[in-house]
Amino acid sequence: MSTTRWLPLFVIASCSSPAPPTSTCSTGDAPLTYAGFGDSFMASYCTGCHSSELVGTARMGAPLGYNFDSYAGVRGFTNQIQLATVTNRRMPPAGHPAPSDDERALLGEWIACGLPE
Repeated sequence: MSTTRWLPLFVIASCSSPAPPTSTCSTGDAPLTYAGFGDSFMASYCTGCHSSELVGTARMGAPLGYNFDSYAGVRGFTNQIQLATVTNRRMPPAGHPAPSDDERALLGEWIACGLPE
């Protein structure tokens, strides 16, 4: 077997970015809840586009049905929220208020804990 066949794989592997840290659930004195954290986080950073009250261009490209103005709406898209906001930091889009790194970490923690209400 020729070693040149392995070179591209090695180059790709050595150039890839390290994986983002995995969120973990902390069971500290004041666990995060939807009422105490999730609701205000979504209102501050997500529902400007992801709201059941918005239609058409007011959604600014947010897919229909991706509504985060209720606990049930957030719970239905946990994986997508984790990926877009915590892991890849694609959301919110440029030009919109964005959470700090600490706030993103808290969102990841709340999700990792199972989104307590």
